Amino acid sequence: MTRTTSFILSVTASVSLVAATPTGPAYYVATTGNDSYGCSQAQSPSTPKRTINGGIACMRGGETLIISGGTYSESIVAIPSGTAGAWTTIRGASGEQAIIKPSSGQDVVSIYDRSYIVLDNLVMDGSNVSAVGLRIGGNGPAYAHFIAVQNSVVRNAPSNSCITQQGPGGANSNLSFINLDVYNCGVPGSTAGNGLGHGIYLLARDSLIEHSRIHDISGHGIHLYVGAGSEGTVSNNIIRYNQVYSNGSWGILLGGGANNVAHTNLVWDNAKIITGAGGIRIAYGSNSYNKAYNNTIYRNWGPCTVNEDGVSSEIKNNICWQNTQNAVYDQGTNSSVSNNLLQDPKFANTSNFDFRLLAGSPAINAGVNVGISQDFAGTLLPTQGPIDIGAFEYVP
Repeated sequence: MTRTTSFILSVTASVSLVAATPTGPAYYVATTGNDSYGCSQAQSPSTPKRTINGGIACMRGGETLIISGGTYSESIVAIPSGTAGAWTTIRGASGEQAIIKPSSGQDVVSIYDRSYIVLDNLVMDGSNVSAVGLRIGGNGPAYAHFIAVQNSVVRNAPSNSCITQQGPGGANSNLSFINLDVYNCGVPGSTAGNGLGHGIYLLARDSLIEHSRIHDISGHGIHLYVGAGSEGTVSNNIIRYNQVYSNGSWGILLGGGANNVAHTNLVWDNAKIITGAGGIRIAYGSNSYNKAYNNTIYRNWGPCTVNEDGVSSEIKNNICWQNTQNAVYDQGTNSSVSNNLLQDPKFANTSNFDFRLLAGSPAINAGVNVGISQDFAGTLLPTQGPIDIGAFEYVP
């Protein structure tokens, strides 16, 4: 159940998107189209292709496909790679809802061994597939690099994760997930090993998850981890300005890798299924210099934040309030844990999940500067001196 306030949604509607300059013609697809139209005809919205794959077959790298509103019962594969100067773009028509919902198969959209691709303004619905809504990765040696998924919905993977990747840890890189609504994946009420799914299962490096809503997932909201022995390659990832809520296990897991940071996220009502889970977790061997800064972590069904075994982890400026275990637990080595607020922060309106600070909040000017440039609402933070604890800077 989505319980986000209109205030918060209005914040996430305005984001900086990946710059992607297409080249050459644009092709059109519509449910009223016909795949018998030639590729030259499909460059006009009056004579579009009927299927998305029919339109993709016309494309060369760096070109654009525009999909009119409607439901398309097909899986998407074989999108051509673009280049650094001209990204291949697959997008829904402005103001319309293009739903990709195959009637069967494994994944809704698969991007293997490709680079410089944008998916924009799409709904990827995995209700009828056996695996995930969006899979990015490869079979080697190329794997996937510079893939952006933005302004889109990924939903309804009935027994698995919404978004996941294939390949060794760190084999995929420079992935961006921006302004997404990710929900309803994994079997409701499932436990580990029995239909547990995650919202975004990130095992890439140098990647970004921001301004997204990840909710109503049976497992973790955001799960950053890859199997033992290769965790060090899942590094340099940023998770910021997200709403992660009403999930079955941890809201955010920084599992393995180095120099990963989760900052300025709203994390609430997680761990509703898995006992012992909570808000944000730093865990698993070979993880170092992972950081949790300025997150607002509220009413999770377990610990606020846990650093189980991280080396040189940093946990600073986080609000922990009304979690079942309202504490920051640190069992790491050479950790830096400070300026976390474990008392009533005086939120504006918890009934509507409005986590802005009221005047007199003990979070105001109680944080230490950690190099973050803005808060959840886009307010610029001071470059020197104290900042506020949590995801919002106080604004009178």
